[in-house]
Amino acid sequence: GLRAAVSRYFAGPTHYTTQFYKEVLFNGSQVDTNEVDIMGFYVYPKDIYGKQQINWMSVAGMVENTVEISFYGTIMCVFGMKCYQEIKNLNSMKTRSNQYQSVQKQLFLALVLQTIIPLILMYIPGGFITIFCIADWSIELIGRILCITIALY
Repeated sequence: GLRAAVSRYFAGPTHYTTQFYKEVLFNGSQVDTNEVDIMGFYVYPKDIYGKQQINWMSVAGMVENTVEISFYGTIMCVFGMKCYQEIKNLNSMKTRSNQYQSVQKQLFLALVLQTIIPLILMYIPGGFITIFCIADWSIELIGRILCITIALY
């Protein structure tokens, strides 16, 4: 819903991105770009004179993505630490059995793994893509790795 609309607004097709896709992705073929909908950040498009300029919509989109991912990562860490502290407090009570403490530790470990998996498979590769967009580097292998890791997730 809202996330898709924000992504479409910041990274949706523009004249510059359509021209870039025709030149780079479609190798100048006669593909009708109205039939293809590709989204992405194109930070340094070239104007009609071949001079690079900054596409502030792409920059704003990357900042928005970075803030959003950082916010959710912070929330995960804060509540993960709170959960750890509560489990530690519960397990420190002498009235709890060893089996109860073991189950609590296993549940916490499961929560940690559920948090680490998207971090490794989506956020870190996506962060590399953002860094390479800002640096105006294009490393096709990183994009392929991101596609594979998202599919694995």
